[in-house]
Formats: sequence, C-alpha cells, structure tokens
Amino acid sequence: MDCIWELRKLGYQLAVDGDNLICTYTGQGEPDADKVIPHLTELKKNKVQARNFLMEEYRLWPSNCLESEKRFGHYSARLYPLIKKRVQTPHGQGVLLQVFASTAAVALDGSPRVIVIRPDQILPVISGSGCTIPGDRLNRLYHGGQVESKAS
Repeated sequence: MDCIWELRKLGYQLAVDGDNLICTYTGQGEPDADKVIPHLTELKKNKVQARNFLMEEYRLWPSNCLESEKRFGHYSARLYPLIKKRVQTPHGQGVLLQVFASTAAVALDGSPRVIVIRPDQILPVISGSGCTIPGDRLNRLYHGGQVESKAS
C-alpha cells in the first residue's frame, strides 16, 4: 500500500492495535500537514486493507528486524540486520548489500547486476526453513502487482 510507504518516508511508524491503526510520528521536527493528510485520508478510507497488510507484513519479519525499526525510528532500519544476508525481492532472491532511507541495493542470484529498489519491496529469507515468498505473492502484498525498480 503506497500510503503506508509514503507515511513511513515522512517519518511515521505504523502499528496495529486490535481493530485500530496507530500512526506515530518519529521524524525530525514537525510533520508537513500538506504532505501527511492525503496519505492519512487514504489510510483511513482503506483501514481494513491497511490493517490486514500490516498484520501480514509483521508476521513475515523476524523480531530483530522489527526491533531495529523501532530503535532507529524508520522503516528502512528493519533491513539493517539483513545486510549481507539473503532476501526476497519481486525479482527473485539475492544478498542485501546496502540500505538507505528510500532505497536498498540487492545483488540478485545468478546475475552480475545489482538492483536498487524500495526497502518495502524486500522480505527476509528464513534460512534453513525452505520458506520463500514467490515474487507474485510479494508483488500482491506490497504493490498490488506493481513493481518499481531500476538496475544500476
């Protein structure tokens, strides 16, 4: 859901509390209401879908990743424990190389290229479990089938 990603980029953390969505501002300074209100409005209109999305997303993440996000106060931080580890992207599996505020670099398996994608398009691969998330399911979970990426 793009409104969740946009709110995260603006410094918000989102959580589920029963039937409620909790949005907590953890960014620097004051949030820009002109940028925030449209995303909060979309989130409110799609509350059930947003709640289900967040619950599914949190179910897929190891606790150390979620703790890292909480500690550093932004979504990209949940990827810090995964640097140099295997991850799943809509383009396939690979190794997470770098994480920035709005992008992450992944070296895909069997390819000499590195892709740069949004951090919310990456999920951990649970080693030894054989658990992987097919690209189509990842696409549906994160972007309704839309994938944004660029090769570098």
